[in-house]
Amino acid sequence: MRSKNIWTIVTLLVLVGLIAACAAPAIPTEAPQPTAAAPAAAATEAAPAYTTEGKVLYNVGFLKGHPVIRLMTLGFILGAKDLGYDYKLVLSDGSDYGKMSQDLEQANAEGATAVVGFVADPAVGPAVAMLGKSGIPFCSAHFPQPEGQYPGMTAWASTETAPYAEAAAKAMGDELRKRGVKSGSIAITQGNFNTVENTVAKVFAETIKAGYPEFTPLDAQEEGFDPPPAIAKAAAIIQANPDIVGALSTTGAGPTTWARAAEENGLPDGKIVIISMDYTRPNLDLVKQGKVFGLVGQPLVEEFRECVHIVDKVLRGEKYDYANPLPAPIITLKDIDTYYAYNDMVEKELGAGANAPATPAPEPTKEAAAPTAPKKTAAEMGCKHGKDGKCRVVLVNSFLGNDYRIQMQRSAEAASKYEPYASVVDFSILNTENTPEAQRAGLENLLAEGVDAILLNAVDNTSVNDLVEKACSKDVKVVTFDITAKPGACEKSIDFGFCDWAYDAGQWEALAAGADKRPINVIMDKGLQGVDIADDIYQCGLDGMYSVAPKENINIVGEYYGEFAEGVQEPLISAILAANPDKKIDLVHTQGYCTTVKSAFENAGLDYLPIMYCQGYNANAVLCTQEGVNCVVQLDTFAGSIGALDTAYRWMAGEEVPTQVPWPTDFGVTIPGIDIKLRTPDAKVSMMETGVNAFPDLPPGFGPLYNWPGAYVQITVEEAAGLKK
Repeated sequence: MRSKNIWTIVTLLVLVGLIAACAAPAIPTEAPQPTAAAPAAAATEAAPAYTTEGKVLYNVGFLKGHPVIRLMTLGFILGAKDLGYDYKLVLSDGSDYGKMSQDLEQANAEGATAVVGFVADPAVGPAVAMLGKSGIPFCSAHFPQPEGQYPGMTAWASTETAPYAEAAAKAMGDELRKRGVKSGSIAITQGNFNTVENTVAKVFAETIKAGYPEFTPLDAQEEGFDPPPAIAKAAAIIQANPDIVGALSTTGAGPTTWARAAEENGLPDGKIVIISMDYTRPNLDLVKQGKVFGLVGQPLVEEFRECVHIVDKVLRGEKYDYANPLPAPIITLKDIDTYYAYNDMVEKELGAGANAPATPAPEPTKEAAAPTAPKKTAAEMGCKHGKDGKCRVVLVNSFLGNDYRIQMQRSAEAASKYEPYASVVDFSILNTENTPEAQRAGLENLLAEGVDAILLNAVDNTSVNDLVEKACSKDVKVVTFDITAKPGACEKSIDFGFCDWAYDAGQWEALAAGADKRPINVIMDKGLQGVDIADDIYQCGLDGMYSVAPKENINIVGEYYGEFAEGVQEPLISAILAANPDKKIDLVHTQGYCTTVKSAFENAGLDYLPIMYCQGYNANAVLCTQEGVNCVVQLDTFAGSIGALDTAYRWMAGEEVPTQVPWPTDFGVTIPGIDIKLRTPDAKVSMMETGVNAFPDLPPGFGPLYNWPGAYVQITVEEAAGLKK
């Protein structure tokens, strides 16, 4: 199921061509008119009294909420309005070509005048052929196909691959020379390895080698489509190639991937010349902020608008071209107003969505104004290892496989720039590979170099305990959080209360599924092997279920190790569903993303969702506000790193700090009136509600509780989410 879904996304997000790197047009009050195609193929003689009155054009596709698809839909609507046609949008939420074929068959059955969509998979071929047999013109936008390969396909309007890859290389090479950069490596990443992206990478690299020999293009690497692993991959490329000066990503998520990776490596905005795909609002924002140099401007609007004009020619009996290549400019800072205008038009025609400006979340209700800190110098704190006499404080982390870890690091870095920390703390982050050996080596190096405090997110609960004790013996303050090392009493720990949290969630989800009255079928996520909190989430969740329902009513159909990561879970859940086709799953107890549960169930062709336990990512929260979705969301703060920094500061300043600092959380639910006996101290249970604990216009991986209650510093939502005001 996953491989099919990945191909769908990449074929949508990867550009299919660039004729020339042309200047952006003037800002449209209405979108620019499509260019007329030169006559090539003669159609039937034009009808003398053709009228668009009563004729309905259909736009058939999927992923209707995706910002790229919304831009394409805008082009279709503008084309229909240009010519006076009525229109119908038949766009599904998922990414299933089988569903798309059904929708094409629906358009045929309803007597569509013409259809605009895209042919990106052979699965839709029979439905397109059926349109042809019915005499219904069909134009494929964004995906060119050889003439005759798909009977029933009238024409295509799209870009071509090699020219835009060459233009991107020239734009990057010229910018590097303009900056006076004399040498360096250029990274290339792809959504996955496929014919389109492979060609882009190949042509780009060849153009750099031929025209800009002072720069070395690296071998293309697979970026993937899940943001946290993609960012981690790009961050690793930067670390392995410190001379990196440029990066090309051939997928629409590439701007975020590379901007975040550069940020995580402490590089100034724009230090790496980044070029990637698609003029969605989030990508334009990154150009505006100076984090990304340029975007390859696929003619997303123009392709679909041009297709409408092509089928109109067919219907009028006029001449038309089968192949209609369109230009795609390299969009830089000077051009972005034009493309913001397109996004504004999407919002006007289709309502707010991912193309709309982000709306900041309100301050979390648990947070209060930061208290006043005692004023002590680094010397008074006994520090001696940081720059300019400051306290050297290093956050040590070994895993970047989910959104929480990205936000966690960003938040601590933002907090470190505010007083009272800024004047006494020399803060940095050390990311190692996710192995005991790598984290041990990193800690050994730190202790050899000299460090005043370590904020440790351990690789597991035991592998570095002896090094924590060694640090303590050198009078290094160690605050361990999230996955905590537990050698003894020399360190301070900020402990997740995952056993209590999962126990409370287990109570709610079992009652919501009706396990107190009947047997239910359950899928359990076991998290990450060898990690105590994963064991707690699993076993304490089951204990919570058993506390409110007979044990024999909890039937565990399948278990999997989701590794706290989004991309890992979906194929594992899909495999369990495939192995149990006759069982209705009542409950899925995840250790991460409920969004992947939804994807797995949809890809399995199931028309329902189970009760779910979700971690506090914004995407989970937004999902759980939708009709027919029922879940319990763990609304814990994502700012444990700020808590660790604050604890270390207080400790160095001589304040009394408890050995164990509790990690606060609340719960969000979707069904009122389910009473449970909470074990989590001070927790509250509230209904999931858009604008209160779920924010559709903030990033999906964002944790809406982004500050640490009672810390000396409270950061802004923009800082936590990686946005700029």
